[in-house]
This record gives sequence, C-alpha cells and structure tokens, in this order.
Amino acid sequence: MHLPIPFIGLGEYITVTLNEDEKGMTLKRLPFQQIASKWLKTYIMSQDDELSRYLPQTARWHPNVLFKMLKQFGSVYLKPDKGGGGAGIIRVKLTDSHRYEVRYGIRRQVIVGETTLISYLRRRMQPHKRYLIQQGIRLAHVDGRPFDIRVVLQKPRDQWIVMGMAAKVAAKKKIVTNRANGGIAATVPKVLQAGFGWRDEHVRLVEHVLNRIALRTAAVLSTRFPGLRVLGLDVGIDVRGNVWIFEVNTRPQFRLFQQTDPVRYRQIVRNQRQIVADGRKRLN
Repeated sequence: MHLPIPFIGLGEYITVTLNEDEKGMTLKRLPFQQIASKWLKTYIMSQDDELSRYLPQTARWHPNVLFKMLKQFGSVYLKPDKGGGGAGIIRVKLTDSHRYEVRYGIRRQVIVGETTLISYLRRRMQPHKRYLIQQGIRLAHVDGRPFDIRVVLQKPRDQWIVMGMAAKVAAKKKIVTNRANGGIAATVPKVLQAGFGWRDEHVRLVEHVLNRIALRTAAVLSTRFPGLRVLGLDVGIDVRGNVWIFEVNTRPQFRLFQQTDPVRYRQIVRNQRQIVADGRKRLN
C-alpha cells in the first residue's frame, strides 16, 4: 500500500511556545484527562518519528503563512484550535492567481485579492478563538462525498485497546464528515472497497496500519499526559491511498458505532462507564 512521503516534523511553520492554557491540564474534577488544544497534540505527535510522517503540515493562523501554504499545497483548512463537531472549519483553495474559493458549511464563495480574502475569513472565523491552518488533503470519495475514519481507543485498566473503527461519509455539499454536520456512518471495509475497489486482503492491511498508528498515538500522548483514558483518531485516506492523521480527540463521540457495530458500541459504553467510575473514585 502507499504511505505518505516522510517530512521533517512541521518544519518552519511550528513555534514551540505554550501558554498556560495550552499546557493540556484539564479541569480538576474531570474523571479522566482531556486535552483541548489541537495544536498541542499535533506538536507532541510531530516529535515522534513514526507519527510525524502521517501528519499534514499544520501552523498557527497568520495571513503570511496562509498564502505560503496555499502556494505550496493548493488548498488548506482553517480550524479552531479548540472545539469539535466540525464547527468553524473553513476550506480555502487557490484556483488562480489572486483568486480563491472559500467553502464554509454548504456555502461557496469566490474571492479575488489577498486583502479581500483575509477580511472575508476573519468575518467567518469564530470570534475569540485561536485558529490553525492545516494542509489540505485530497480525500478519497464514496458517491462523490469525502470520507474519513474514526478509530476509538480506550484504557479501561492498564493497557490501551483499539475498540473499533468506523467511517464517516460527508453529507452532500459539505466539506466535513462529522455526524453533527449530517455525516453518515459506514463500515470501514464498505468505504474502502467502494472508494478504491480494494480486495479484502488489502482492506485488512489498511486496518492493521490504522490499528498500529492508533496504538502508537496513544503511547506517545499518554507518555506526556498519563491521565488519558479515551482517544478518538480522525484519520483520512487520500486519493493515492496515503494515510493521514487529521485530529485526535480526548472526548470522542461513539454513536456512529451504533449503526456500524452495535455489539462493539455496547462494549465501548461499558468501558466508558468503568473509566468514569474509576476516575471518580480517584477524585474522592
């Protein structure tokens, strides 16, 4: 199978300056640790030689960096550093010299000129939130809709376990796959076979790679944050079959497994209840 060509960390785009609210410390009364900042998680993962090759290049929002990354990659995604459900995500695509296509929800706008673009983006960004710029990846599609894969891990006792994988297919005309934005749940073999025409043995190989990446991610992040107990990786596969880690959630949603694997969903819920109960015991 194809894998991404490795690159060195996040290169010149990254600046290692963590403010107090970016240290990853969560509310003291939570039963397990949660890390809100996408930037912090991305930085920690980028320091690992194995994981770094699966990370799209990511930078903090700045107009100069935006245009530099658009020139390099052709398209980028703007994401709030904190938050979920696909809220506030904007895609910017360079279509021609000084001409840009902006996608926001189901809206599509063509902007001419750099100054006009920056003004437009600032009006669309969620107020009072830090934003990141992430390399645009040309995702594989099913029926003309992009999909990605959610991999859920839990640590109910002393070891991380990959509990399951499920695909999220974007709603029509949407740029994000989240169910909160109308995304549809599907099994991983179904979307890989529909999107690529892969045989069962190739699908199993991809699932093995995703399993390995997920366990490595858990090991790397929990070394820095030992209170983590639950992780949800959002992983994309581009049109060439390359695997990319878009985001890691420390409080992932599980409901898509109700549709793809109800038995696995019930086990995930049981584990989650145990994790919460054990965490509350430690708090008392």
